[in-house]
Amino acid sequence: MNSTEILKSALRVFDFLNEIIQEYGVYIFAVLAFLLVLFLVWTLNGGLRRKLLKGNSRIVTACSTASAVSGMKMANCSARSKWKTAPARKRLGMTTGV
Repeated sequence: MNSTEILKSALRVFDFLNEIIQEYGVYIFAVLAFLLVLFLVWTLNGGLRRKLLKGNSRIVTACSTASAVSGMKMANCSARSKWKTAPARKRLGMTTGV
């Protein structure tokens, strides 16, 4: 197989793709746009994070992360975040400090 035959076969593939895009380009674009919106909604709702961290049941809150980084207790952590994580902190043997 010489370079001319390879080039001709590549041109046939590109001609085929060009024809498909000319005939069905609008439909392909609409389907891809719809799939992109679904993917963004899934990702922003935590689907990607759940899939990547499956099996890792570690709970990290903004308060615990900030206190671990700064080395001191953060005064501006709301009571609501402590209330939401209280059962998990009990299971892990952690205290809320209040």
